Amino acid sequence: MIRDIWLYRYPDGVSVEEGDKWYLGQHVHEVKQIPGVKKYLTWKVLEVPERPSSLVRLTEVWWDDIETWRRVWPERSQWIKTPAPWGGTPPLVVEPVFLDEKPEYDLMKDIPRI
Repeated sequence: MIRDIWLYRYPDGVSVEEGDKWYLGQHVHEVKQIPGVKKYLTWKVLEVPERPSSLVRLTEVWWDDIETWRRVWPERSQWIKTPAPWGGTPPLVVEPVFLDEKPEYDLMKDIPRI
């Protein structure tokens, strides 16, 4: 399994409430229809005054492997059809990344030798 990690912030002028209404109320339902999606998780970013952030949400989409993602991702517009109500601009994404299901190191237990 691989994890496709997305960090979101909404465009200027779009409140978290407005953005989440579209994301959770519409977009999520469309992504769930993409063949090969095995797990789909999301977290609201905690607001901590000592560490302000423009990010509002972290989402993970799990796939069996990178080959499944490569096969399906170019065709995602078959399932993702509803533009955001603020003019079609999707949530601004800050670097989506892929991670393996297991971490490279458990740093509470292992210190890598470099």
